[in-house]
Amino acid sequence: MGDRKVRVMAVLICVTLLLTGVDVGLGGLVDRVRASSGGPEDGCGRPLYHPDGAPWNHQTPCPVSNGVDPMDADGGGGPGARFESPYVAYSTGGSWVEAVSMDDLDRDGKLDMALSTSDYSDPSRDQRLWVVRQSNPLSFSLVYSAPVGASDPESLDVADMDGDGYLDVVVANADGGASGTGDVEIFWATGTFTFTRTDHPAGDTPYAVTTMPVYDHTGTTGYTSTLAVVTNWNDTILSTYLGGTGHTVTRTNYPAPEAGWNQLATGDLNDDGDQDVAAMWGQLYAVPAFTEYFGDGEGNLSVGPDFSKDDQNPSAVGAGDVTNDGRDDVIIARGGNDAEILIYAQGPGGELSHTATYAAYDCPESLDVADVNCDGISDLVATNAGWEAFSWWPGQPDGTLGPYQIEPHSFYFSHIGPNGAEMADVNGDGLKDYVVVDYNADGVLVALQKPCLTNKLYLPLVTRSAT
Repeated sequence: MGDRKVRVMAVLICVTLLLTGVDVGLGGLVDRVRASSGGPEDGCGRPLYHPDGAPWNHQTPCPVSNGVDPMDADGGGGPGARFESPYVAYSTGGSWVEAVSMDDLDRDGKLDMALSTSDYSDPSRDQRLWVVRQSNPLSFSLVYSAPVGASDPESLDVADMDGDGYLDVVVANADGGASGTGDVEIFWATGTFTFTRTDHPAGDTPYAVTTMPVYDHTGTTGYTSTLAVVTNWNDTILSTYLGGTGHTVTRTNYPAPEAGWNQLATGDLNDDGDQDVAAMWGQLYAVPAFTEYFGDGEGNLSVGPDFSKDDQNPSAVGAGDVTNDGRDDVIIARGGNDAEILIYAQGPGGELSHTATYAAYDCPESLDVADVNCDGISDLVATNAGWEAFSWWPGQPDGTLGPYQIEPHSFYFSHIGPNGAEMADVNGDGLKDYVVVDYNADGVLVALQKPCLTNKLYLPLVTRSAT
């Protein structure tokens, strides 16, 4: 699959001009008076009265959405507006990190990490599953590490595969194993941070993995287990692994239009209440951008429609409500430089159709949906490989996306794998943070979302006579 550590030279110049605090009082002195929002407010959350009791007749639209600090509002704060600078939350100490999943594995209310490493520089740490506990807020320590049964564990996901209340880890190994072309392994949790591994056949070079809940639709037992879905780099099949009691697994293969670079996203893509899969295909111009696979909620998939593309390869797929209508949509990123994202919106009948295309910052290789500007509307977040940055598009009330905002940082990675980035509430403040693996830093980076402005302060002008 080539050397993904070849650095692409790039220059990112971000110039931001932020002009604040300029007030002119005509014919007199101007004081800035702080007034809290404890009194009556208008629909924008602004006070209806000046501190001296005079009515405040606002003539302008709401300047800030739902209490976001104006210095950090989308479009107003410039690069780095909504996230703190990333930092290395955990380092493997000399191994190439491939994938990460943030989940509460010990059920203590704090998110822990499951991550995988492949082969690069340290045989004692390579080709392993790592489980890292968040014991204190933002303090991570290793509690479990074990070798995988193959090599090149490109992706992983965490879910309760057998319905016993413990979270298990599903790993897709792109190489090695009994067949020599990779396998799928499940690390079954048998207690808190104790695991038993089982190995399962796969197609040629399993690459991306995601998980979906399985329910008893008769209403007698509710949630029962999990379905793991895996793509195969060199095979035209999509494989599923249905977990059961006693660590049993049932594998089923579904046809795929083409092998090649691929990713997965899940959501309710036909408005029937069950989770579905959008599988992205690439490398060859003749293949579709993605295929829908509809889930019945009981561990079965049916092959849905393909969605075609033109002469640009897709580079990432995501799913979520980015049109602000309560229905999950599919988002495809494509292109290297001069990239773009395509929105496939879900209609009232559950069908998807291409409704919008937006400009993107260079080389988007992951897509996640989360509210990152505190306005209650989902935004779209992308990792930009090779450019020391990630970016996001603010969701608008009318269902469109605003121009992308850039969040620059000082870390470099030329490629992000299918499970290499996600949005998760790492510090437990109710806001989704940005999490991404960085093989150059041998660890996992976290960029915390900045707090919303909860104690809104307003700065009205009080003009006094000069005499």
